[in-house]
Amino acid sequence: MRRLWLSSVVLLAALVLDARPAGACSCAARSEGDAFAAADVVFRGDVVGHEGPEGGDVVSSAAPVTWTFRVREVLRGEATATQPVLSEWAGMSCGLELSLDARDVYVFATYEGSRAVPTGRGELYAGLCGGTRPVGDDPLELGVRTAPIAAPSPRDDPAPIDARIAPIAVVSAGVLALVVAAVRR
Repeated sequence: MRRLWLSSVVLLAALVLDARPAGACSCAARSEGDAFAAADVVFRGDVVGHEGPEGGDVVSSAAPVTWTFRVREVLRGEATATQPVLSEWAGMSCGLELSLDARDVYVFATYEGSRAVPTGRGELYAGLCGGTRPVGDDPLELGVRTAPIAAPSPRDDPAPIDARIAPIAVVSAGVLALVVAAVRR
């Protein structure tokens, strides 16, 4: 009996000591106005593509995927006519939960990714908790509607040289020329 009791205590201790936080996504309630304010880009569009995840038979629910949308109108920021958006593969890891043929959805996206799906320069990220939803019978009453841009977003282009850097570069080149001239004497 003592052996059974001791085995039970050891098993229970192992379970308690190995307890890890759940990896499920948990969204805090927020208004659509707050979601709109937090987004860098909000657009209305249709799903036209979905790529990923890569990795064979076993794939993490947090693996990155790319959703591609045909943009109908832009309500905040800038989006291209065909706009890729990064997300996690599954909703349990806060990824978008859309059907592959989803039509007429509002996408709330940011230039800042998640821990699982970091974004590069100019890439958009959208997750389960960001506000993305079907338009349905509830049109979004926020933002100024504009057409998508045909060319890549300006965030994709290399940044122009900052006007403050040019004078510093000129002064540095002048100082370097003086030092070289002084050393040669």
